[in-house]
Amino acid sequence: MFEMTGEPSLTPPELILIAGLGRAGCRIANRVAALLGSELTVAAIGSDAGSLHESTAAIRLQLGKNSLKGMGAGGKPEAAQAAAKADYDLLTGLFSNADVAFIFAGLGKGTGSGAITAVAEAAGEAGALTVCLVTLPFRFEGDECREKSDRAMKSLLDAADIVVVLPNENLVSIEEGNVTLKNAFARSDEVIVSGVYALYRLMSRDSLITLDRSELQAMSLKTSGVFSMGYGFASGRDKARVAAREAVICPMLGEEKVSSAAVLFVSIVGGSALSLRQIGDIVSEVKRASHARARLLVGVALEQDAKEDISVTILSAEDWGGSSTLAKQAEPATQSAARGKTTRRKRSQVTQPDLGLLVSGRGRFKDVEPTIMDGEDLDVPTFVRRGIKIDR
Repeated sequence: MFEMTGEPSLTPPELILIAGLGRAGCRIANRVAALLGSELTVAAIGSDAGSLHESTAAIRLQLGKNSLKGMGAGGKPEAAQAAAKADYDLLTGLFSNADVAFIFAGLGKGTGSGAITAVAEAAGEAGALTVCLVTLPFRFEGDECREKSDRAMKSLLDAADIVVVLPNENLVSIEEGNVTLKNAFARSDEVIVSGVYALYRLMSRDSLITLDRSELQAMSLKTSGVFSMGYGFASGRDKARVAAREAVICPMLGEEKVSSAAVLFVSIVGGSALSLRQIGDIVSEVKRASHARARLLVGVALEQDAKEDISVTILSAEDWGGSSTLAKQAEPATQSAARGKTTRRKRSQVTQPDLGLLVSGRGRFKDVEPTIMDGEDLDVPTFVRRGIKIDR
């Protein structure tokens, strides 16, 4: 994974806040703080005073001081949910200056499952675009954890703009299952931290091909908002293809997800010597694994140091514009709960005023052949095609 060296020199166009929720989320937030703490605001949110005390995040917010007394939710999502609702004003204040909020949580236990929806709603109400990255429990954790996870996912899909789902069970495929539990969780954390780092770098002004809030919002509007994520890293010979291949076969993503995706967002982070040929190799490798009709979006950022490493992060969604590329295969209930949700509440649609700029006709160009590319009419303004509202 990339490591930051020297003083930060990036000036993000948007204010990004990183928030870890619950024990698992706070663990990931600690890793993000170690990597990017000097550049981003990192917060830890939890109900366990002991875990929060150990956090290295700059901001620590304890939920349910009066009701839970710093003892945690005890595996009870309803207790965490009540605490989050009681402290809703504190949560809204936390995100008050954020343009984009990345929120981490592990589902299946108490605080993460119970409070994640309220945290996402508070971030949204404060005006932030919400990107939630959640892990799903291992099968051995039992039906109760799975049911808690399913309930949390169903409510979260109505609250967040983008939800990246990372099933921990997929990690058992590493080395044919011969992986320690500690290393499995470390691998899960690495995928999340690396993915967020890649997205952050693409939102920095010195990126070659950038990603901004409006594009993230367009992605959420065009899809159900549910994504899977894979990460690959390589150096040395043929590193571009190796990194791309590692991202495609990453257990958290997998070739099946790539081959059935309707849209694939590919983030490439490399050193100053990153070449067009290497970028082409990465794109070719992803295309080889994906469906012929899949939409491919590519972003590229360069590291400030002289490292020659390449990392590739892939976000995939199986629907785009309300339709799926391929028929879905049967899958576990925890993953299928994140499917087909097309009526999620969109903050921009509910509160943002309409400027009356909708296109009503082609005017004097009504007899001119439209400009069609990838099935889209480019004569229609971008904000209309992407479903983006514009502030007054």
